[in-house]
Amino acid sequence: MTCLEMPIAAAVEDCELVSGLHAGRFGTISTGAGRDRIIGVRRERGTILVGVIGRPGVNSVRVVDEVRATVVALEPGATVSVRVEAQDPAA
Repeated sequence: MTCLEMPIAAAVEDCELVSGLHAGRFGTISTGAGRDRIIGVRRERGTILVGVIGRPGVNSVRVVDEVRATVVALEPGATVSVRVEAQDPAA
């Protein structure tokens, strides 16, 4: 399966302020199924949805800004919606 979300997920995981990807409360921010499932990134109606866990002590707005800039660098002009699901207490 060719998945356009894989490079986005990898780039977001490398963000300094991101502790990890998050699929959301009901697992809806994901792409694919089974072994091919990519957690934390989904395309919906022209928008790229990204779910992340922020690093402790970092303002969520800064996390959103970093993630959005990272995704737009990969897909210029993309509409990006970022959800910070949690702050990682142990990172």
